[in-house]
Amino acid sequence: MKSQKRDVEAGDGKAPESLPLNDFKPRKSIKYGFTGDEESLFFRDGRRRIDFVLVYETGTKTKALEYKRAEKRVNLERAMKKEGIDIETSVQGIPGEGPEAQLCYAKLHAKWDLLIRYADIMKLRMPLKKEVEEEAYPEDEISRYCPPFFRVDKSVLPPSPHFVSTGFSKSKMALFNILDRDSFFSPSQRIRIIWECMSRIQFVESNPSGVGIQKLLADDTYLAGFPLHDGPYEAPKGETKKPTNLRAALYDQWGQFSKFYKFQPIEHIKNYFGGKMGFYFAWMEFYTIMLIPAVIVGAVCLLYGMITMKNDIPVQEVCTHPDVKDTIMCPICDRRCPYWRLEDSCMQSKSTYLIDNPATIFFATFMALWSAVFLILWKRKQTILSWNFDTYYATEQEEQVRPELEAQIKPDHWKVNPITQMKEPYVSPWRRILQAMLSGTVVFFMVLLVLAATFGTIVYRTMVNVAIYASSQSADAESAQLNDDEEKFAVKYSTYIVGFTAALLNLIVILILNSIYYRIAKWLTEKEYLRTQSEYEDSLTIKYYIFEFVNTYCSVFYVAFFKGR
Repeated sequence: MKSQKRDVEAGDGKAPESLPLNDFKPRKSIKYGFTGDEESLFFRDGRRRIDFVLVYETGTKTKALEYKRAEKRVNLERAMKKEGIDIETSVQGIPGEGPEAQLCYAKLHAKWDLLIRYADIMKLRMPLKKEVEEEAYPEDEISRYCPPFFRVDKSVLPPSPHFVSTGFSKSKMALFNILDRDSFFSPSQRIRIIWECMSRIQFVESNPSGVGIQKLLADDTYLAGFPLHDGPYEAPKGETKKPTNLRAALYDQWGQFSKFYKFQPIEHIKNYFGGKMGFYFAWMEFYTIMLIPAVIVGAVCLLYGMITMKNDIPVQEVCTHPDVKDTIMCPICDRRCPYWRLEDSCMQSKSTYLIDNPATIFFATFMALWSAVFLILWKRKQTILSWNFDTYYATEQEEQVRPELEAQIKPDHWKVNPITQMKEPYVSPWRRILQAMLSGTVVFFMVLLVLAATFGTIVYRTMVNVAIYASSQSADAESAQLNDDEEKFAVKYSTYIVGFTAALLNLIVILILNSIYYRIAKWLTEKEYLRTQSEYEDSLTIKYYIFEFVNTYCSVFYVAFFKGR
């Protein structure tokens, strides 16, 4: 079975989805134009939709390892069936690996009982029966004033209906707009639910920490796990049909490079890829649009510099003044550097004036105001998107507890959460404080290690320069007069050799430290016993940012503020 991968937003409790577009319903069989290559989005019965695919291979490893992995898969699949996940397996041979080698595809389908049970646990915001009256949302103001040429075709991507939504409750299902069980949960919501379910299943009965599909993917028990796209994104050759699924509609109106000038269909992107991807592309569109006035002002300042360059006195003196341009200047270094004329720096003077002229003051003032306006407008835009994406009222308490935390804390250490009134893993404040102190100490040590590595690079540059100068002095002792043509290659090009090798050494150190630190940061974050996935991601992001900033820009700060002083 050949499957098309699709980005999945798993475990994001703060980005619930809206209703899918009912105009796009997946077909039961799809031909892609290759002989005998028929792919389906459904089980063999043609009714149950494939929500997720797990891939594993058999017959390629030792029997002991095969048995160990097979036992984990059997336990996982048994638990998935008990939870309410239907499984159908397809098998194909692996060319060149022998007759016993097989590639297996476990196709998963979430039953209705599983969907509503986990939607209640995850508090997915689902639409109620009352539909909101159509209104012109403020984020459409810019596109409304632009010609239709810049907007997507509404006949291909029609506006989505807006409903009043709230956190799903299994006990109050009559209040929700359940017209069709197959389409009530969007494909991205079904993916999130089935991933959340697999993340909570214990696959080793004797080991409480053996929980979650992530660990099985990490140890190659499963080679890959992915959902399927809604169908082909291109019509068969020679046909110009209207897109039959949301993926094809997005490709037709948004996914092609030839459509770069169109406003993005953010609502449809969110419906297909999830809330995080919707926010990402909304941010990129907003940032790009806000850069337009900055580009215009910058181009005007640059044009002003080009027009007034001939009237600039320093440029005139360096380039054209007969009494100044022929001035002999001292060498720029003690040895190996010749005397030079002031006229030789004419091009450098012109390029400097282009970016540093009287208009630059206006541009700097404009960018200061632009940055303030940018932040204010983005906060407004973000609030609107949160309202439209049904995340505005999402709170930390509504987000479910991380399955990894539930596996780390034994059930006898669980306590009732006073806000949600549900039993959750409990970690004492002192334990959290000690772990936070450990994390801070390790991060501080790694930052010091980066500073030490940068200092080592500086010492390397100094030692190599000293060695080259020493070789030059020994050459002078043998020959009282040494011409440049007779000078050794290393001495003549020492500036380039030292600069290139030091930069290469610094790059290698940065890559090695990054690789080591990523593992350490992830291990430290796991030990902090964070309650939700958002807390986990925030803590990990802060660790990454601090180290990445110092590791990447430490050398730049040295060159900018210390080198040559």
